[in-house]
Amino acid sequence: MFRGVSIYIATPICSILVAILSGVDFFQAYMTTYMEGMVGFAKTYLPMFMLGAIFGKVMEDSGASKSIALFIVGKLGKGKALLSIVLAGAVLTYGGVSMFVASFALYPLALAIFREANISRRLIPATIQAGTFTFTMVALPGSPAIQNIIPTNYFGTTAMAAPVLGIIAAIMMFGLSMLWLGHAKKRYEKKGLFFDEQPGKELPSENAENLPHPLISLIPLLTVLVSYNVLPALLPVGDFVKANMIIPALLLGNIVGILLNLKYLRPLKTLNDGATNSIIPTLNTSAIVGFGAVIKAVPAFAALTDAIFSVNISNPLIAEAIAIYVITAATGSSSGGLTIAMDAMSSKFIDLSQTTGISLQTFHRVAAVSSAAFDSLPHNGGVLVLLDLSGYGYKQIYFDMFMVTVIIPLLTSFVMVFLGGLGVV
Repeated sequence: MFRGVSIYIATPICSILVAILSGVDFFQAYMTTYMEGMVGFAKTYLPMFMLGAIFGKVMEDSGASKSIALFIVGKLGKGKALLSIVLAGAVLTYGGVSMFVASFALYPLALAIFREANISRRLIPATIQAGTFTFTMVALPGSPAIQNIIPTNYFGTTAMAAPVLGIIAAIMMFGLSMLWLGHAKKRYEKKGLFFDEQPGKELPSENAENLPHPLISLIPLLTVLVSYNVLPALLPVGDFVKANMIIPALLLGNIVGILLNLKYLRPLKTLNDGATNSIIPTLNTSAIVGFGAVIKAVPAFAALTDAIFSVNISNPLIAEAIAIYVITAATGSSSGGLTIAMDAMSSKFIDLSQTTGISLQTFHRVAAVSSAAFDSLPHNGGVLVLLDLSGYGYKQIYFDMFMVTVIIPLLTSFVMVFLGGLGVV
């Protein structure tokens, strides 16, 4: 939106400007269209954001996240510094810990292992993103990430949608990311750039005596995954519960996490802090969706939609991917952009699925993977968080972040569109 301006100011201003330029009543556009879009998203996803934030706080405060990360780093050693951070991030996020919580947990550990391996810390943000912002977020079947959940609310699919496509996408994202990170490491070494101390950042203690056992720490993550993906098939639950299974799954994960780690927690403080932490990300995304609701309501958007779908192409997945690229790039948010695209166009995708025979599972997976490409432009919140953690500017480190979170997901989405058009599910 506007650099340095709160999203709660920028999105209403942009909504009003769009309405005025489109000849629409700007006051009604803000008070009705914008607010209904904003509140509608919060109504649907606040329980998930809140329980997810509490879960992340339970894992953080108990030391469970650190225990898992230290275990992986310790087993792989400094010779596999890049791989260890990527895998640690993948385990945490695939188990239900948000990418932001995982980033904060992993950064000090990455500092320690990069120091030991003498790798430039300029590469830490991209390495963290490779494990948290990519394949576990949109590709791996069963992921509890919101980007994998949003399409289920429109297509009637599950988080396991298009498992073959998802696994191919995950392998491609992971493999290409590791290749790029290895190339970047050598590039920095040729330039004489190795590890340098970061002022004000203390390296973490590697003493795990005051942390829960890593296997115990994994149980809450497994609880979320199993509850979300397996229990609906085993228990006689209704369609509404199945469609919203992430809520009881996260609730169970929180209960198990608290009970297993009582001696490491101050439960009430953790619950309060986690609930509070959920409000800002919920409102941020809600504001973006509110702006998207105004965009969707103006005549120009209908013309744009018609133009996208009027192109004579045999593979409608191309239209889906393009629409999501454009909206996520504009919003800087995969979840916000994906919601806007699904609100506006999911009915057309459903019709195209019926006329072309391409499975809705395929539309789900292509939508999710496509949302991970242009969301990570410089105005993305996750990018800003990692820039702040690292102390570097865009010029110094963004290129590697761009390759890992934009170019590689973009290439992966191309492959998903091609394979999906061939009938791979």
